[in-house]
Amino acid sequence: MRTEHWQQRFAVFNAELQEIAKEAVVFLGDSITEQFPIKKFFPDFTIINRGISGDHIDGVIERIDSSVFKLQPHKLFLMIGINDIGEKRSSSYMFMQYEALFAVLNKNLIRCDLYVYSLLPVGSERGIQTIEQIKEINIFLKEYCETHELSFIDLFDLYTDSYGFLDKAYSDDGLHLNENGYKVWVQVLQKYI
Repeated sequence: MRTEHWQQRFAVFNAELQEIAKEAVVFLGDSITEQFPIKKFFPDFTIINRGISGDHIDGVIERIDSSVFKLQPHKLFLMIGINDIGEKRSSSYMFMQYEALFAVLNKNLIRCDLYVYSLLPVGSERGIQTIEQIKEINIFLKEYCETHELSFIDLFDLYTDSYGFLDKAYSDDGLHLNENGYKVWVQVLQKYI
């Protein structure tokens, strides 16, 4: 069951299809993507934000047609999975979901470069088990991308404190990025956008 916010965002995405630019850059993901002030940092680029707070891998698969394929992007940046971990979904389940997502993307994306981000660390209040699962997922994503010749962008270490958790300088709640956090991401993105 999708949240009301998910349904509202999905409806907006569908309503925009006729007027929105094709062959642009698309950012796809959850709240970390939705809250990214893309236009502020990249005012001279056509970047379409297709993030939905609280979304999961299966939610992205469900909305992939209107969020990606109908936009015919020339670049797609993907970060998804932290909410799956938050819902206590197993790594093995997530691996299967990622493989299903990548299979759909590979089958339908034409002349599009796919960039897969690592998951970001979380604050210490979310526990070491969460960090360990994030690391496990990131290893899977990196190896999958290497095997399938996809671009993997590892952001994890850029955001960790000396204990391996999300540095408080980059987040106010131990999960979402603040402006300083997005500035780090923007520096990495400069060479890909």
